[in-house]
Amino acid sequence: MDKIILPTGFLPMLTVKQIEAAKPKEKPYRLLDGNGLYIYVPVSGKKVWQIRYKIDGKEKILTVGK
Repeated sequence: MDKIILPTGFLPMLTVKQIEAAKPKEKPYRLLDGNGLYIYVPVSGKKVWQIRYKIDGKEKILTVGK
């Protein structure tokens, strides 16, 4: 059976205002929302929600919304 590990730790949740204010930069970046969930902002500016997790020691990224 696969062992799934989600990151832990406390971060304040992102606000709608923070998400709307996120503009593209010269390099892609992430706005962390906690427990592996974040908004990825690529150079194109198209924001996507992603979750980072590990299965059997290998890091995976799941895109869950745009």
